[in-house]
Amino acid sequence: AMAGLYYGLMLAMILYNSFLFLSLRERTYFYYVLYIFFFSFLMLAHQGLGFQFFWPDSPDWQQKAIPFFTSSTGLFLGLFMRNFLEHPRYLPRLDIGLRASIWLQGIVAPISLFLPVAISAHLVIGIGLLIVPLALVSGFFLLRQGHRAARFFYLAFSVLMVGVVLFNLTAIGLLPANPWTGSGLQIGSAIEVVLLSLGLGDRINTAQKQVIAAQNQAVDELRRVDRLKDEFLANTSHELRTPLHGIIGITEALLARGGLTEQARLDLDLVAASGRRLASLVGDILDF
Repeated sequence: AMAGLYYGLMLAMILYNSFLFLSLRERTYFYYVLYIFFFSFLMLAHQGLGFQFFWPDSPDWQQKAIPFFTSSTGLFLGLFMRNFLEHPRYLPRLDIGLRASIWLQGIVAPISLFLPVAISAHLVIGIGLLIVPLALVSGFFLLRQGHRAARFFYLAFSVLMVGVVLFNLTAIGLLPANPWTGSGLQIGSAIEVVLLSLGLGDRINTAQKQVIAAQNQAVDELRRVDRLKDEFLANTSHELRTPLHGIIGITEALLARGGLTEQARLDLDLVAASGRRLASLVGDILDF
């Protein structure tokens, strides 16, 4: 019953986050889905359920499955962690070690299928000892900086580590075997994937809020620019039309006064006509 609940939850998380990946096209979801997938098969291989139900005729694969799935799990955990915690942006120095771990996991995963199991196991353990402290240190530093996603990651990874410790202590006989200690790894990993899924949802919600805030700020800026435009046009209209109307008015007054020579009248008519034409053009430009 415990195994059924556990693998049902893992399958639900895979399907749910796969749907989100297809909807959002966010790489972090892709890495997270593959991490859950390989971790689930690691647990199947470790508990013997994979050999019992999936590859009963392949005892050789059963031996190689644990190193392969362990390296693959570490590979996609590293990729997920690098994107989820934004390592290149916030922790560039630690990101060097994380990238090295990712590359090593990516190399060990395929070659573990061809190496002797003892050698593969030592390689997997050695690289695993690198990524675990990287995950804990990264989460701790980002948690101190107030990184929102780090809260989910650090809590989730800490719960997983507690489950690992309980499982190992039970395996070597330091803790009594019971449904809770014996299933510590399953319980810890189940809580971990749920917390990380919540963290991904919170990350998307935070990003959407930031987009909405930026859009509101842009709208406010456009409104401010629109008000400045109205003020500019009002001032420009006054500054241009007032002297033009003054020129036209004085010219027409001189024409109405009389006593002008024919040439002077022609010149003043030209000034008045040009002034009215210019006033019309200024009006059209301001209207536009």
